[in-house]
Amino acid sequence: MSLALFNRPAIACASILALLAGGLNAATPASAMPAASAATGTISSVGDDWLDYEVGDIPSDSQIEQAGKKARAVESRAKKKRPKRKNYAPAIRRAQAQCIPYSRWKGLSDDRQRANDIMRRGRTTIDPYGTLRVPKNPNWRRQSSLDYSGNGHMHSLFWALPLLRVGRKTKNKKMIKRFYNIIYDWIKDNPPNRPRQASAYGQIQAGYRMLTFACAFAGPAPKRATLWKAMKREYSVASRTWRSVNNASFHHASGILAMGCVIGNRKYRNRGLSFLSRITGSMIASDGSVKEGSVHYAYSTYGWTKQEMMRVSACRVKIPSTLRRVDKIPNYLGMAIRPDRRFESIGDGHPDIAQERYAPARSWWQYSSTAGVRGTRPNTNYRAFQSGILFGRSGWGVNREFSRETFYSLRYGPGPKYQYHAHQDAASLTLAAHGKQLLIDPGQYRLNGGSVASYLRTRSAHNTVSATGLSATTTVPNLRHTQSNAEGDYTAILDRPYKNSSIERKVWYDRRGDFFVVMDDIKLAKSTSTFQNWNLPNDKAVSVDSDSAHTSGSGTNLSLISVGQPTQQRLYRGSKSPWAGWTSPKYGSVGATPSVRMLTSGKTVRLVTVIVPRKTGVQADEVTATGELTSNGAIVEVLASNGEKYRLQLHQRSVVRLPLLPDEPEPTEEPTTEPTDDPTDAESGDLT
Repeated sequence: MSLALFNRPAIACASILALLAGGLNAATPASAMPAASAATGTISSVGDDWLDYEVGDIPSDSQIEQAGKKARAVESRAKKKRPKRKNYAPAIRRAQAQCIPYSRWKGLSDDRQRANDIMRRGRTTIDPYGTLRVPKNPNWRRQSSLDYSGNGHMHSLFWALPLLRVGRKTKNKKMIKRFYNIIYDWIKDNPPNRPRQASAYGQIQAGYRMLTFACAFAGPAPKRATLWKAMKREYSVASRTWRSVNNASFHHASGILAMGCVIGNRKYRNRGLSFLSRITGSMIASDGSVKEGSVHYAYSTYGWTKQEMMRVSACRVKIPSTLRRVDKIPNYLGMAIRPDRRFESIGDGHPDIAQERYAPARSWWQYSSTAGVRGTRPNTNYRAFQSGILFGRSGWGVNREFSRETFYSLRYGPGPKYQYHAHQDAASLTLAAHGKQLLIDPGQYRLNGGSVASYLRTRSAHNTVSATGLSATTTVPNLRHTQSNAEGDYTAILDRPYKNSSIERKVWYDRRGDFFVVMDDIKLAKSTSTFQNWNLPNDKAVSVDSDSAHTSGSGTNLSLISVGQPTQQRLYRGSKSPWAGWTSPKYGSVGATPSVRMLTSGKTVRLVTVIVPRKTGVQADEVTATGELTSNGAIVEVLASNGEKYRLQLHQRSVVRLPLLPDEPEPTEEPTTEPTDDPTDAESGDLT
């Protein structure tokens, strides 16, 4: 098989959220673990007691340490039992140690339903990717009831584990037999040189499958020699085809390590460990941010890495120092949680709830997920992370209610060519204020292709600048300037999405007035139409006029006012010509959403837009903004939602607060005298 299949993940991982809630998805298999408060059990001998062993979904440091101690004790005892020509007892115990952090043997709440669905209906779900048909003799080929991701995960085999878990718990021999028939049928039908689908030996599928094989070997496997041979084959293929890409490579390395540990081969084990260290070092930055272009995947990476640390410990080897970077992820996630206690949707992902039960005590994550009730309050309102995402906010619930704080994000990291789960969203701005999400990230829809999913990854789907008729390329933007103090935050991001062009976005967040000024300097190789795109809340009415757009409806609203180069305002909702006005609030769901585009044209353009969140009860005509362009920026005057006026001068690298101009006197009524040519007549005015 061509090695090209392994140069990028054949399928990407979704969040662990659905799984931890009792579902099954691509991020973590159906065999998840119980809540973090679950007690750690014991393994005393080769027998059914390992069915009662439980660890947390995200294991604690003490659980990780104890895993190694238990593994040493139980393997030592296993070696003393029933010496045979081929004594698999030590390997079985090693398999149990590798399977436990991957497979909760007491099962998930829907295990019985899933097992019965396979037994009685010949089908199961691979959430959220569709329904898998499981006949007695599967052909392992593509099924129309599954999307791209689901067809890949057909070969991960984790979906069959409920049969083994429920079968062992209820002593249902038919379920156990069905489980092993599925495993052995896959082995027979999918040799590496001619699998039924090319994705069968993709990184993530092979990684999950090797962990499933560990679980199968830990159970009452018939034809154990066949499974032993299959595990060696899986290791051989995986060790040759592993490539450092993203989390798919992490799962691949996890499976390689598991096979080395179960087989008891030090060389195998060390290779898996080396791969794990390498991919983790490239995925998790030293500040705890995750280089996937997605907050969603940072959350998932935290859980995956903690689980893998437990498997490493159970393998009785030292945990690589790079894996310890995972302990910095909770503070990164704390900055990424919006005032509504959801993770911001950036790149592949959706605004999932940030549940406290998975947050370490005293972390920023815990603080944000509890609206400041528990945890440590972050020590900054503004921070740019190495992964390429910047977060800012008005505060942390000290001077006003946590849920009413202003929160925003700016993306300046590499595009999807460099960070697999990123979108072409350089300098895209999201915004929440006064209890409402006001500027919306478009979301993911699905991992498979299709026109909608493809559109949602483009520049024009995000809150950034696009040029009509030009093809954007994946770039590595430059964070040119950051500045933050009590007055506000100033950020400058330079991007070159089009050939011989540049777009530099400067964003000023004014903490005094709680509004934003966005200045886009656009330089193109030729004159063409350009536009700012703004995705607005779906539950709001939107009106546009000659220079502005306003939402209306109950609660908080938003005004967008163009004060730079003249623009035309266009409102779209669910348009396919052009593609505009679509967002995806959750995986597999997409809907029409209001989207305003502020259009202009030219070769060199400066667009300046004032963005004013309006508190409940503040009407659109109660906020205003005016401005004029200067040689190196703009001067802007804003009447904000609080009723106060502010005057600012934006330069290329700074913002200066200017004194307000005196109000112009009210115009007087015109005199009724006849006009005259006499220059001394009072009608001409006295300039003094």
